[in-house]
Amino acid sequence: MAHEPQICALPGTLVPQLEMEPVLPAAQLQAFSSINAVSVVQVYAATKTRYWNARGESGNVETDLPVGLIRDEAALQEATAGILGAHPNGAESRRLSSLADGVRHREVIDAMERVHPGLKDQLLSVHSVCWDNEPTIRGAFAWLGVGQLTQQQPLLRRPHGAIVFAGDYNSHRPGFMHGALASARRVVAEVVTREAMLMAQ
Repeated sequence: MAHEPQICALPGTLVPQLEMEPVLPAAQLQAFSSINAVSVVQVYAATKTRYWNARGESGNVETDLPVGLIRDEAALQEATAGILGAHPNGAESRRLSSLADGVRHREVIDAMERVHPGLKDQLLSVHSVCWDNEPTIRGAFAWLGVGQLTQQQPLLRRPHGAIVFAGDYNSHRPGFMHGALASARRVVAEVVTREAMLMAQ
């Protein structure tokens, strides 16, 4: 049926780009357009061994370098090889996102080498993800500014015709998985209610 509920679970940052008929009301469109997404780059270095463990180190380091946190991404797995990950965010993430992959990888590996000497000799491969550059999300996760959670979230949750909106961005915990799950529960309840109303007609 034309009026059956439809769930939109796209990142809220993409909703303003959707073609809708009728179009979103101006206030609701503005609420979606004002959603910010945190800039994050993730760079992973695969290594032959977990040589840092042999030195009695965990691999996890809170650095004062632009790359920020470095951690052992495979600490809970039983294997000889290892993976170190760097997770710069904010301005440094946006700068790294603008670089070619090879340049970005060299810069981050140079920084990781300072923290974990010997990395370059152990290196198998490097891979990175620049979430700002991903066209289907355009940022790592939602970030709401002062007042947005209380003032604009009711608009982000408001159904538009047959469309109901789900996502961490319109939950009590933007940017977290349990916020996304809470949003899903709310939307399922809305859909069940709408379906019951349609069946009763």
